[in-house]
Amino acid sequence: MASNVRFLDQVPVSAYGNTTALTINTGSFMVTGSVDDNNKLTFTKGDGSTFDLQVAASASSADALVTASVSASTMTFTKGDASTFDVGLPSGGGSDITYNTSASQIIQDIVVKDFDTDVTVTFDAGKLTFLFGTPQAPNPAMANSGDTFLTDRFNKVLDTYGVTGTFNIGGYTLLSASIFETTAGSEGLVAGPVYTGTTLSISPDPNTSGSRSYRLDITSSNPSDNSIDTQSATLSLNLSKSQPAVPTQAASATVQLSAASNQIEEGATGSITFTADTGSANGWVYEAASLNTNFSSPITITNSDVGGYSISASANYSSSGTNGSDNDPVLTVTKTSTPTVFTRIRSLRYGASTDADLDLTELRDIDAWDTALGGTIGSIEKGTTNPVGQNFQFTWTGDKYHYIIYDSARANLSDIKETDTNFSVLSSFGGGPYATVGDYKIYRTTAVQAGYAGTTIKYSLS
Repeated sequence: MASNVRFLDQVPVSAYGNTTALTINTGSFMVTGSVDDNNKLTFTKGDGSTFDLQVAASASSADALVTASVSASTMTFTKGDASTFDVGLPSGGGSDITYNTSASQIIQDIVVKDFDTDVTVTFDAGKLTFLFGTPQAPNPAMANSGDTFLTDRFNKVLDTYGVTGTFNIGGYTLLSASIFETTAGSEGLVAGPVYTGTTLSISPDPNTSGSRSYRLDITSSNPSDNSIDTQSATLSLNLSKSQPAVPTQAASATVQLSAASNQIEEGATGSITFTADTGSANGWVYEAASLNTNFSSPITITNSDVGGYSISASANYSSSGTNGSDNDPVLTVTKTSTPTVFTRIRSLRYGASTDADLDLTELRDIDAWDTALGGTIGSIEKGTTNPVGQNFQFTWTGDKYHYIIYDSARANLSDIKETDTNFSVLSSFGGGPYATVGDYKIYRTTAVQAGYAGTTIKYSLS
């Protein structure tokens, strides 16, 4: 038979042979437990009293490991309350790791409290690795280095240049790096493989013809998961042979009423002279005696000549070498200059004549018209082809018709006024053009105007 029996209920129990009752106090027993939003656990005992326990729930908590860094042979850990502790790493043949305090102690265990998804801890063959953050992936690149690749040459001309690949390996581990030539017909390994370093160059520098292309291949491993990463960078070195310069031509016109702005009045006489010259060959070979102009100099201008002139020069070139052999295929090119253009115009003219019907021959006879050229009718405002807004005057004697003439491509006048009186005299000109002759639009008074021994009139056009 048992000598002692205990119940959870608070009841007196007597042991065998003991007449004194025993009392069990259940006030210290835990009855309930709860947790609040601050990760604090609250326990309630049987007597109604409570006690709390604070639980660290994030890396910001005082006892949580936040960061770690290594300097020389010391690893420093920082906790959530900003306090730190150091771990000494062995630098010699010893196998112990010590904790750097006032008295160094040998570490028996390492515990990492990892609250960050970017922190990785691995242990492999006795090697403990702390990996903080995400390793930066390699960033390979290729460039023409040293001697510059000469792009301005024919495709069979040799050139020496440098090619370098760079491979910023980032946080990865380099496994190998190689440079390959990828030019069609010349593919193959030209540098490497290498297993250390950050640059790789072709040595000696290539001495080749034509356009060239290269590729840098690097293979590395990601320390976070040991996965293999392969990346490439390319370099294209392309020829771009510059063309010969265009020929040049210098042209000038000597004509009646001048050739300002390369405009020649219809009916003017004179000539246009010009010379031509080749431009820079830019490494091409000029074909002898191939410089030509599309007109022969000089060009004679007659009063019946109404066409314009677009004068240009051209020359022939071939790629350099014997019979152009510096390029495959042999290249030939004809270069033509920007033309010098002379245009024909019909400027505003005005005056008085006894002739009631001017024909095209008379209109083109500007010597007989313009008093500045010895004529007797009036003036030609060389270069003024739009009559609207123009003001002018002329003097005549005797009874004569008044004429206002301009290019037929222009619109009709809306009014003609006698300037001094500001009175409209459009009706005196029949209200509109009298006739169109050739490319001239003609306004003529319907009746002769008395000029006596000499009369001056002023007109404004709109």
